[in-house]
Amino acid sequence: MPPAYLDCVSNYYEQLKKAGQLPYQLSEPTPSRLKKACIDVFCQRYDRKDEEALRNFFCYSIGAKLTPRMIENFDNDKFKPLVKFLRNPKIRTDRKNVELLAWLIDFPKRPYDYREDYTRPIPIPGESGAEPPAGREQPSTWRQQWWRFPAFHRAAFGIGMVTIILLVQYLITSNRLPEKCMYWATDHYEPISCNEHSGDALVIAFDAERFHSFKKINRPDTITRKSIGHVWYAKINKEEVQFFTGGGFHPENPNLRLKPITDYMIRKYVTHRMAVGE
Repeated sequence: MPPAYLDCVSNYYEQLKKAGQLPYQLSEPTPSRLKKACIDVFCQRYDRKDEEALRNFFCYSIGAKLTPRMIENFDNDKFKPLVKFLRNPKIRTDRKNVELLAWLIDFPKRPYDYREDYTRPIPIPGESGAEPPAGREQPSTWRQQWWRFPAFHRAAFGIGMVTIILLVQYLITSNRLPEKCMYWATDHYEPISCNEHSGDALVIAFDAERFHSFKKINRPDTITRKSIGHVWYAKINKEEVQFFTGGGFHPENPNLRLKPITDYMIRKYVTHRMAVGE
């Protein structure tokens, strides 16, 4: 977890707290209060973009759905690291705790995205630079503002934009602007310039959807029958089977196609091995 993201989320929390925009469960946190806040937020504004953060924190299987009852039955002790962090932001904490906090306070730039700039503080609602409160007169559209400029300024702006576009095209075609690629790093993809190398890792063209959604499942015990249609696997040898959150080909062996998981594979390589303690 990059420190800039952690600090940005923490600063956003502190701004909301000073402005009195937090419920008491978050401004004076305890494990039980954070659990109550999770239930309230889940019921009020569930968003699919938060699914991975919620699954990582509440440890439910891929394909399953989180419910308020599951949150209610969740172990209170799991919230203690986040409580310690909120009371002392100098203490570093796990990524799952930071993402849960980002979800609880409705942090605008969540989840973490390496393309975002987290070095600048993000204004909270009601501050300068934030979205205007409901009911306040909205500014005129950019089209209305555009035609208020003199014709000479509009023409100069248009020429400048064309020049910039042509310059970018020139840099790309002359290979002065490196293309973006990615490589497999143990259980996820990492971005890299196409002109660089990372050991023996295979460098491939950047695929935004696969970059964000394709992961190796390191905890097969989270796989259940509800994971059918959401999990794929590859048999590395007679004993080793690897599981992933997407299909296609194996990230380290392009000749090995991933197959959708079946009830038989779950019983043989997940349920059975858990029963015998492998």
